[in-house]
Amino acid sequence: MTDWVTDAVRAKLAAERAAKAAQEVADLEMFRQLHNGTATSKAAAERVQPSAGSMRIDVLRALMFNYKGLTRSEIVAEAGLIENTVNARCRELVETGLAYEDGERDGRKVVHITAAGLRVLEAKGAA
Repeated sequence: MTDWVTDAVRAKLAAERAAKAAQEVADLEMFRQLHNGTATSKAAAERVQPSAGSMRIDVLRALMFNYKGLTRSEIVAEAGLIENTVNARCRELVETGLAYEDGERDGRKVVHITAAGLRVLEAKGAA
């Protein structure tokens, strides 16, 4: 390979590594663990911290395949998670702008994925 090709390949790899590192930092900030400040909530947040990110992805994935949105009870059935987990993850996703609540179905709020939520799924390879 000529020097300019090698340099171009190196530059492209460096740019890809930098983009990946920036995305990982953004994911950490976006997916910071939220709690309501009580000792019980903080303890629960610490317990689920290792798996909270994958549970958020499960909720986003369920929303992605349902363009009319889902109620939280429908997300429970679709994602196979328990109700308290879905409630907490939906709250986090709404607060970080990855999902939004709009309208009601059967007297319950409907949750929808945002474009930012779709980009997160794409970045994680989960879309």
